Amino acid sequence: MVWYQYKNEPPKNGLPHRLRTEDGSTRTCLCECSEEELTSMGFVVVSDPPNYNSNTQEIVYDNETSTWSVEDTTDVVKVEDAWEQNDMFRDKLKINLLNSALKYSRSGGIISTHFDGAISILDNVTRDNYSTPFEFDWRYPSSVGYTNEVVAGITSTEHRMINSAFVDFIDETYIPNQKY
Repeated sequence: MVWYQYKNEPPKNGLPHRLRTEDGSTRTCLCECSEEELTSMGFVVVSDPPNYNSNTQEIVYDNETSTWSVEDTTDVVKVEDAWEQNDMFRDKLKINLLNSALKYSRSGGIISTHFDGAISILDNVTRDNYSTPFEFDWRYPSSVGYTNEVVAGITSTEHRMINSAFVDFIDETYIPNQKY
């Protein structure tokens, strides 16, 4: 279906069933009108909006540039839900990391002090430190701060434990095609 904008109102998919014209009369069956007639009434064809995740994003049409943009949602309920989901994911991943460390130390391994830094990275994924809950993709360690610089001091065994904890977390939690 074609997207139309009527006199700088937000674009809509398709035409309305009825239109009250400036002279007060009502027009129906707009789908039978020619492009010329629609244009003279104030309708403009606009491009299709981009794909977006309706749980975390909104689409906005800019009348001046005639373009769509995708932005993080400002819906208070969706934002709060996303923060709660981040808190749950952070806690679950932290438990996976701690369980990996516990299992390793019980088998005689020694955990370095740098591993605490890996845990504290997750403690920083909070509302106090980030402006939006939508900047994290929990499938990727770098999305939550696990960069090469941050984990440089940990041992290769600890690095494998972190990767293993992420893999376990993804196996337990991840829903395909959903950005968290």
